[in-house]
Amino acid sequence: MGSNSLVHGSSSPSPIMSNSPLQGSSSPSPIVTTSPPSPDHVCSMSAEFHLSQPIQIEDANVGQKRKNINLPSRHTVKRDIMKIYEAPKVKSMGLLDKVGSRIAITTDLWTASNEKKKGFMAITSHFIDENWALQSRILRFAYLPCPHTTESISSTLVECLLDWNIDRKLSTINLDNCSTNDSLINSLLMKLDTSSLLLDGQLFHMRCCAHILNLIVQDGLAMIVYDISKVRSSVVFWSATPKREQTFREAARQLKISYVFNRLKAREPLHTSVPTENDCELTREICGRLEIFNRVAKVFSGTQYPTTNLFFPLICEIRLSIQNWLSSSKEIIRNMASKMMEKFEKYLFVVHGIMGVAIVLDPRYKFKNVKDVGSNTDGPTLIDATYDILKRYDSFVEEIEDTMTKTELELYLKEKVTPREPPIDILKWWRHNGGIKYPILQKMIRDILVIPISTIT
Repeated sequence: MGSNSLVHGSSSPSPIMSNSPLQGSSSPSPIVTTSPPSPDHVCSMSAEFHLSQPIQIEDANVGQKRKNINLPSRHTVKRDIMKIYEAPKVKSMGLLDKVGSRIAITTDLWTASNEKKKGFMAITSHFIDENWALQSRILRFAYLPCPHTTESISSTLVECLLDWNIDRKLSTINLDNCSTNDSLINSLLMKLDTSSLLLDGQLFHMRCCAHILNLIVQDGLAMIVYDISKVRSSVVFWSATPKREQTFREAARQLKISYVFNRLKAREPLHTSVPTENDCELTREICGRLEIFNRVAKVFSGTQYPTTNLFFPLICEIRLSIQNWLSSSKEIIRNMASKMMEKFEKYLFVVHGIMGVAIVLDPRYKFKNVKDVGSNTDGPTLIDATYDILKRYDSFVEEIEDTMTKTELELYLKEKVTPREPPIDILKWWRHNGGIKYPILQKMIRDILVIPISTIT
């Protein structure tokens, strides 16, 4: 919105027009008045205008456009901006208050690269509404002064959760995978009422799976950094400026990619790192192999569908791919795969309980795929974990015997697996199939499928 938007795209007074009763004749044109807008309207427009502009803006330039308008002061604009913020917040708080299932939290922290090291943290809530649709709301974009300690971060998080009155409705919190987050989770658990969490907080911490996939790929690339160095250097060189990139693209349209570098070397003396045909072929093969990580990371980061239940099927696919690479005829591919498998087993070989329960409650898989991934967590263990979580729904099943709860899960597991084709909407499946036959499982699945497995949403 430009500066003129405050005055409806004109530097002249806004006309308020009333049609003449003699329309269609040669009588006088419509009557035009120049009544100024009300003070409240001016304040509202001013606040919205400032929100659309850079932080530093000259109020005088705007005021000159409309001599008959007294622009509000900075204090008034600040107050009105907060009103604009509070209105949807109240609406969102009402929506979250009505949510009948648990709420998942994702958070991410950015630190400025300059010497001031200012930090900012985004806190987002995720839930399934009464129509069984995935919803998310940004709760806060908080400024974190230095130092960014575990205590300061956890205090900011808990303050936000208390402010929104959702501290006793949480399922999990998803954080980037780094060592400091372990201590952060411990600090959060000390500040929250763990009796309100799933299994007293045992399942509270979710690691960002997209971040873990990136770590696996980076470990693999570290093994071949020298072998693809010339290709990477060439890419950096020819994409450094728009002119270079245009030159490269023009040559690439005329020649095979491997010959482009040799041809351009004659035109650009500064380009000294020229990849060979073998370098290009190896890089092409590696890119093809790593495409699966790109595809899976995009699925993990989806926001329009549940992702918790998709973890096992896609991780199975990645593990099988890495296993196949281990038998490659090229030593460099085998070395890369070996390093990636080592990292894979470190982070993903140990099954997260929530993901195990999610695959049990996916009618297309149930717990069969758990054995396919080759993990140390077998089917019966996941079933036991599902029973444990079921028992925690005491307020919902306080008059139902444990044996009846167990029978509900057993009945579900005994039924045939739903075909994987055509694809199904798992939320719709549980909405239509769970209410009468599996009321407890239906309530439970809303708490599980709402959990995102990536902070990149």
